[in-house]
Amino acid sequence: MQSAQFLCSPIGKFMTEKKIWLVLNLSLGIAACWFVAVAGVALFRYTQLTDTIKPEVIIWGIDEQAEDWYLLSATYTFRLEKNLFQGKGVLKDPIFRNREIAEEALNRSKDLRQIWPIWYSTANPHISALEKRFPFKESFAALLLCGILLYFNALKLYVKSL
Repeated sequence: MQSAQFLCSPIGKFMTEKKIWLVLNLSLGIAACWFVAVAGVALFRYTQLTDTIKPEVIIWGIDEQAEDWYLLSATYTFRLEKNLFQGKGVLKDPIFRNREIAEEALNRSKDLRQIWPIWYSTANPHISALEKRFPFKESFAALLLCGILLYFNALKLYVKSL
């Protein structure tokens, strides 16, 4: 009974409202930090891939991501100044809904499979990828969460000034 009276009092409302703002700020802050870190790593990896090279060996396969989600994958080897480097990668597009269609697409594109360029880092050739894609999704999510966090903090300051 006393706790209900406390919550109904002006001090109780003030304390619970502060807790709500604190929980909201902490939750958004942690989520924003996580998404900024993910976007930062993706942007770093994107900027590291600076040059292309033709692979010596490229073996294509099919990677099952889920029951109805198949992607083309490859294991490749390339030579750079007498050193041999290996890598694995998955093509993000196209997405196939069943294995048979993915196998048909793989068989139809035999000519393209041999000339696929490999992106690699000139500073560290161990960093390589099948394709170089700017991380739009990760960057947008990080910017959106930071914007929401800033909006709620600005709203808090505005409400305090009233």
